[in-house]
Amino acid sequence: KYEAYRKSRELNALYYKDAETGEEVPLCARANCLHNGDDFCPASTGLYITGELRYYDGALYAFGSKRIEQKEGFDYYEGYYLLRYEPDGTGITELTQFDFNGEDVYGTTPVIHRGYVFGVFQSVIDKGERIENPITGDLMNHSTSGYVIAGYELATGKTVTLYSSLPQSGTGYNYTNPDFLTASGDSLYYSIPSYATWPNENLGGVYSIDLRTGEHKKLALDGEYIYHICPAGDLLLYEGSTGSVSTWYLYDCKTGESTALESYSNLMSANDGGFAKQVVTDGTYIYVEHFHTDSKPISEIEIYDMEMNLLSRTEYGEGLYLCDLMVQDGYLYTQVTGTTELLNNGKGGWGVHSGESHDLFRCSVDDLLRGKADWAYVLTTTEQEVYGDAD
Repeated sequence: KYEAYRKSRELNALYYKDAETGEEVPLCARANCLHNGDDFCPASTGLYITGELRYYDGALYAFGSKRIEQKEGFDYYEGYYLLRYEPDGTGITELTQFDFNGEDVYGTTPVIHRGYVFGVFQSVIDKGERIENPITGDLMNHSTSGYVIAGYELATGKTVTLYSSLPQSGTGYNYTNPDFLTASGDSLYYSIPSYATWPNENLGGVYSIDLRTGEHKKLALDGEYIYHICPAGDLLLYEGSTGSVSTWYLYDCKTGESTALESYSNLMSANDGGFAKQVVTDGTYIYVEHFHTDSKPISEIEIYDMEMNLLSRTEYGEGLYLCDLMVQDGYLYTQVTGTTELLNNGKGGWGVHSGESHDLFRCSVDDLLRGKADWAYVLTTTEQEVYGDAD
């Protein structure tokens, strides 16, 4: 059974939609509630400002800050919490607050794995003295900051810190926040951008944390510099560069081995420096949103077998942008932003039915493999879409 939670455009409220009946109800159990932003309405409250929601075991989870004051028309937020939205609309529970002894804390999208909610949390230890930027003349804080990777165990309510890069206060060190966090088997994986060096060390690359032993290590990936890392289940697709030579690889988190993808590398080179924007897999196929700039920005959905042999490619129209690819029950889901009129460039195009920006669409994987891209409108959302299999 397909379930969806969405934020309504009209009221900025969180709704539940049953795909079988089409019925939509606000995620609020208060009698006679108008869902108009009242602090005590779980569906529309302005008490918290959150990032992306994640669905797990019947509830929604998010990281966010809490409003502490309203003054002269402005809302002021403080603290950083793990929140649970109860599925029956009875309320929002603050499960824990993260501080890590920092003045400001903020985090990434939650990763829920083996009963834990994991996250990467950037923490500003001190804001330092204000120093003039020699180029712009602006005053800037010479702050000290780093990041922490931590997890919250849902069964016990305990928080565990798995890794910390927090420097000593007053040093002025600023460690670059990881690009992503993903989980596979007994490990977490995250990446640091290749431009991150401190003080004379290339910190860029992919790191793992063993959830059993706590061992933290940098993976020995191919290439002096690592770019465009896309996690997909137990796989990491990445580009490794040494000198002027760039090659794409597929890293298997289970075996710890990288496989050079010669045909995929040639495909990327032939498409004016294209790269993979996002990757998902269902264990049978690998689905790639491939972006390239061959005379104009174009994105495509490509389907590969598990050895990255190309099976099908579908181009979608100029001006359309995808986010949050997900494959479930034989369908590929995506949010589409930009105009969603029918745009067929004579190449098999997208049969996109009428809709608006930030709409959720789905297409049968079998149809995509046959080159028939008939994307059906599912529902309208705003900032984000959270969906999962409830049964």
